[in-house]
Amino acid sequence: GAAGAPAGPAWSQNDILSILSQLQNNYATGPGAAEDASSVGNLQQAIGNTASKMGLAGGIRSMPGEAQDQLALVSMLFEVLLDGKRLDERALSQLSRLIIPYVRVSMLDRQTFMQSTHPARRVLNLLVEAFETAAPDARPYAPLRELGFQTIEKIVTEFADELDMFEPLEEALATEIEACRRRAELAEKRANEAQNGRERREHARDTVANYLSKALFGKQLPTALLEFLVGPWQHHHNLALLNEGEGATEVTANEQLLRELMDASERASAIEPAQFLPRIAEVLQSSGHSADSAGELLQQLSSAFVASAQVATVPVAANAESPIDTALKLAVPEWKPLAEVAEAAADSGPPAPEDLVAKYTKAVIGTWIDLVDAEGKITSAKFSWTSPISGNRILSNRRGQRILVASPAELAAMEVDGRIRPRHAESAVEHALRTITRKLESAVQPPVAA
Repeated sequence: GAAGAPAGPAWSQNDILSILSQLQNNYATGPGAAEDASSVGNLQQAIGNTASKMGLAGGIRSMPGEAQDQLALVSMLFEVLLDGKRLDERALSQLSRLIIPYVRVSMLDRQTFMQSTHPARRVLNLLVEAFETAAPDARPYAPLRELGFQTIEKIVTEFADELDMFEPLEEALATEIEACRRRAELAEKRANEAQNGRERREHARDTVANYLSKALFGKQLPTALLEFLVGPWQHHHNLALLNEGEGATEVTANEQLLRELMDASERASAIEPAQFLPRIAEVLQSSGHSADSAGELLQQLSSAFVASAQVATVPVAANAESPIDTALKLAVPEWKPLAEVAEAAADSGPPAPEDLVAKYTKAVIGTWIDLVDAEGKITSAKFSWTSPISGNRILSNRRGQRILVASPAELAAMEVDGRIRPRHAESAVEHALRTITRKLESAVQPPVAA
């Protein structure tokens, strides 16, 4: 006969299911044999060997073509799902035991992997999500992990061509995962609020620093006034911006205080206590000083304004520092000169392609990607928040933990470097099927002419 033709009669559907049933019984004792069958070639060989022992001749060539296609699809699907970079070893080992049961499912219902709502497909999706969420070190998620292992055990030991067994398994997994998702959402919310608070504090600090920089540039000021402005006044202004927002009465009043004090300094005139005492007392109090010290500070300022000999010049830009940078270091030890910040940003490497930056700029909350670490380990990550201040994105894992804060440009650069892989779909099976489709499409592309 023609090459590749069956050496004996073609196997019937019942023959195929009997062979798979026998194989499943062999693999039910442990994952080792199932791992050996996790490639197309190995699975075909295992089926052929089992058929031979059952007296069915011809090897895999006796399996009808459509059945062979289903076998190849399930094998490739599990190869992608069991890529060892995403899950821990025990999870991978246990999931590999499902290969034979899922070949049986696909032989019984060829629509299994064509319908996203198919209970068997949903169970496989939920199992991968369960093990991504409930890693070995995630103790609060241990019940979900254990339910995943129990579900696999039940399928491997009890599945006997009754497809309705998957519905209650799906329901149990979905219920537990939904509870875990709610917990993750709370963790996400806390992480987002913390990041928002941090950025608001940094934004307020930078806004005040820039305001001071412009106000004091090149001015000659008494040391007492300079220390007051970069110390208590700056702290009070930060708080006012954070609590009330730009343009609020407290903010404009504090800016007015700065202007009036600087005017008095420039006129070299004494200041009227009644005009300044309540406002300076409020600034000192909010900065942790005693309001009683306001009178003493007013006397110092008034004396300094009159005695021009005590005037110090705010340094003009030198050594890549703005005028206020030097003064700010007195009050804010962690302050970085603005020139240094700009220089660090400029050294971050060549810009990523604009279309890639645009893709991450437009990415909506809830979009999933894969992060790849130095060892090639993959972590699913979701866009969970966009900063209204910096435009930075927070990416969280399936437990809602913040694992990355980055701008769209930084995310685009990470994709260029191979540290981000776009996901074709959120669910594992759909992502795997699209990955297979792309591989097959690229394999049949005609060669490019030289």
